[in-house]
Amino acid sequence: MTLCYGIFCALLWAGMTDVFAMLDLPVLAFPFCLGTLLFLGATSESRALQKVPLSHVTYPEEHRRRFKRNAIVPANPN
Repeated sequence: MTLCYGIFCALLWAGMTDVFAMLDLPVLAFPFCLGTLLFLGATSESRALQKVPLSHVTYPEEHRRRFKRNAIVPANPN
């Protein structure tokens, strides 16, 4: 997913450069922001991503612990 996102943003930047050049404006990080919104919108229904309330935002290690605690445990095949 990350590789697809990187390629998508690079292509988006290349496409926007010409349009913004006609308007005499710099592109800057606009393609990155637009790409982020598109990818998050497309993956927001994914079970791989968990929404964390702002009051619970701490640090990456805590998010990992929370993820592992809530992860679905595969059924025992025996």
